Amino acid sequence: MPFLYGDESSAESCPDSQKCHRLWEGPGKRDLQRAQERPEWNNEASMSRGRSHFGRPSIKVKCKPQEPGLSHSIKTEADDTNFGKAEEENSIEIRFNSRNAVGLKDEHPPVTRTAQLGIEYYLGLHLIKGAYPDLQNKTEYGADALHRAARDLAYPAIRARLLNDQNYRDALVTVLSGRISTFHGAVKTTAGSIIFRHYGVQQDCADLVARLLARQSYIYPHKPDKIDLRTNAIIPGKPDAKKSYEHEGIPAVASTFFKGNNPIAERITAMFVKNDAGNFEATTPMVAISCAVTLVLQPSSKVNLFYCQLHSVIDDHSSGEHKPTNFDGGRMQDIYELHIMLLEKLKAKHLQQYRATMRGSNFAKGPKAPLTLLQKEALAMLDFSD
Repeated sequence: MPFLYGDESSAESCPDSQKCHRLWEGPGKRDLQRAQERPEWNNEASMSRGRSHFGRPSIKVKCKPQEPGLSHSIKTEADDTNFGKAEEENSIEIRFNSRNAVGLKDEHPPVTRTAQLGIEYYLGLHLIKGAYPDLQNKTEYGADALHRAARDLAYPAIRARLLNDQNYRDALVTVLSGRISTFHGAVKTTAGSIIFRHYGVQQDCADLVARLLARQSYIYPHKPDKIDLRTNAIIPGKPDAKKSYEHEGIPAVASTFFKGNNPIAERITAMFVKNDAGNFEATTPMVAISCAVTLVLQPSSKVNLFYCQLHSVIDDHSSGEHKPTNFDGGRMQDIYELHIMLLEKLKAKHLQQYRATMRGSNFAKGPKAPLTLLQKEALAMLDFSD
């Protein structure tokens, strides 16, 4: 009697064993398939715990050896992720946010770096070429600044894209132009403390403000006040018309560009750098632009911006109270062009005085850095005797 899929007693007790029990005829097709899927156990299998098993023990199994001479390259999901990240980091495409605008935080690293350095060049060009450009010049400033940034950062693909793709170029220029109003506001803020110390402007001094603004008298040094002996009234000193742009408040405003806490020159690293003595100097490209354009051909935009910020801050007190106003081209364009005209006249009549004014404002240096203890000790060791 063949062996039944059960015990022998159960088989004998059943009259019709063919109906009650299946004869064992060897493993079926499904059993063979499952046997092939079952891992081969390692003789030295151990228990381990992994994060993927939530603390449950997992068994190490022995894998089948690969056939000799064959190279098996398995591409995992992690490899795809790493490759995607590397491709994203090197991409030069522009991402637009939900408002269909370009934001530096959302851009690929090459685009972000180019835009950040481009902002510095953009502000520098506003100071050198013109603080309140029209729409066409503003676009040209932005394109020029981006090309300079991509060149310095060695991004030839971005330079080619800026040259050949107008939509790409215009999208990045909008990022740069959006920073200029903040920059103008920072420039005006630096003149706030100057007008009180050097002009005496404060609350309830509308008469003084009117005298300073009349015919741009704030650019001239004033003669001492006089007292009328009969009435004891104070007669304000008149501006010295022979000393245009020599008022002490002007270099004081210019120095705020280079000195103080977080000066503007320190933020525009593409335009100014610190030398070994700790003083700011214009970088080589900006020196070339300033010497060729500013000192010879036309008045300095940066100098004109200093005069405009003085005018604007003084004008904020014209009503007797301090009422800040916007420092944009809509309000200051006429004053800006007025100083260009005055400086051109000064250049035509008194070239030496004009050049001194330009150099003193464009390349003002901060205080010389003090000697360190190490430097003092080394200098004391030197013997200059014969």
